[in-house]
Amino acid sequence: MSSLSNLLRVGKKAEGLGSQRIETRRIQPAQFSQQSARWLLPTSGIMDNNGYVCLSMTSANTNQNLPLYAGINAVVQTATIFNGNEIVCQTDYANHRVTMNSWFGDPSVRKQVNITRSGSMMDFMVADVSGQYSLDKKILSLNYDSANGSLTVNDAFRLGTTEASTPEFRLYLNKMFPFLKFLQLPVGLIDGQLSLELQFVPDLIGNRVVSKAFPITWAEGNNIVENKCELVVDLLYWSALSPNEPSVMEQLQAEMNKGISLTFEDTIAFETQIPDVSGQVVNGQALSRTLSVQSGFAGQVLRRLLIATPKQPVFSSVAGDQKAGNPICGNYFSQCSQGNTELQVFINSHPVFSRPLNSDNKIYSELSQVYGKPDGSPLYLKANCGLTSWNGQVFDTGANKYNQNIQQDFGSAKTYENHPHKELDATASYLGVPLMLNYDGSVRGNGIIVDNMPVKIQLTRDRTIEQKEAYSVICFGDVERYMSIKGRRLYVSGAN
Repeated sequence: MSSLSNLLRVGKKAEGLGSQRIETRRIQPAQFSQQSARWLLPTSGIMDNNGYVCLSMTSANTNQNLPLYAGINAVVQTATIFNGNEIVCQTDYANHRVTMNSWFGDPSVRKQVNITRSGSMMDFMVADVSGQYSLDKKILSLNYDSANGSLTVNDAFRLGTTEASTPEFRLYLNKMFPFLKFLQLPVGLIDGQLSLELQFVPDLIGNRVVSKAFPITWAEGNNIVENKCELVVDLLYWSALSPNEPSVMEQLQAEMNKGISLTFEDTIAFETQIPDVSGQVVNGQALSRTLSVQSGFAGQVLRRLLIATPKQPVFSSVAGDQKAGNPICGNYFSQCSQGNTELQVFINSHPVFSRPLNSDNKIYSELSQVYGKPDGSPLYLKANCGLTSWNGQVFDTGANKYNQNIQQDFGSAKTYENHPHKELDATASYLGVPLMLNYDGSVRGNGIIVDNMPVKIQLTRDRTIEQKEAYSVICFGDVERYMSIKGRRLYVSGAN
């Protein structure tokens, strides 16, 4: 790829470009409803990869707020970029995926940036507490009662019941679309108009908001504010070095007429479930069950697998029967078994691991290698061990074996919005399988080529009396795509 084409690659240098001009556009949706919104992207310049959607939501009452880990990301079910009516890139279960990916981020960034941008609270920022929780007391997401250790959402981050009183958050495009971490779109050099569509989750319990503890109950009427819903993007332009020379855009267009090819990532997501075993398991005992999931990735280069296992919510027309997957996190978390877990994956009929991953430390180690830095070091999932495992938080023996041990877990004495902290036990327990040869996402063939045999995921979990309900299994397979641009036409390999 020439130096000029490096304009489209994030982090790459292009020489001799002349002076740069940046234009910021604030774009209103071409279509909006409580189910979805769609924006038409600009048709000039090169779109910087740090664009975002402003999003704001009013709650049905003052007792409801955003899910703890997901924040405003909770509202987006599916994010899609179109070229005309053809899909260029799509992320389904975007709310789960963005929440999961945030655990790999720097905790100091999560505390000071994610809280203000998205309302996501993975690392609490409170006052009057020593240690990590007082890193920057100017950003107070939670109010802390030193007398009893209770936490409540600060008014600056609490959803309001009117447009004027509710905060505004951001959804960054490069978090919903992995390819935007590496590429910038030449929107001014492509025939047809690109568009962005976000499909919103239904307003059901745990989907958009969670409520304070019983006897306060969840209520519908949590609406996205149309007047604050807009897309913000920066467009890059370059002036010619001299009046007699063609502009950078003209030079890039000439190169694209010959044809250029770029490698990026797309995601294939699907969901199945671990069934309810009520009546089949008794206190103090574990019931082992194996789930085998097969998915077709034929002919594609598979770079990683990621799996979330949240407890399924109960949607009911009877208010008293409704339950979020988790009363604090809503439906966006992942909880492991209180007993044993085993994971094995078969690709091209061969096992990825010589023996199944059968302990929390092995599962965490593999998960922490799915992302990494250019120098080859893994990013690691960064969360308290009490969030990633039940180890040390359940009874090991006796009549209550496998049950939560109130002397060892997060406990009931301290609360978040009146919910006991123990509701957060093991709620960041994800599964991951790294398949890349290195961490350069722009390199072609950086994964495992899948043949015509389906990829098989085999998950064995112990079911216990406290985990007898149904759990979702949401799987993400990240695959390579090849974007080719020739003569102003855009081609994407393997697009839906």
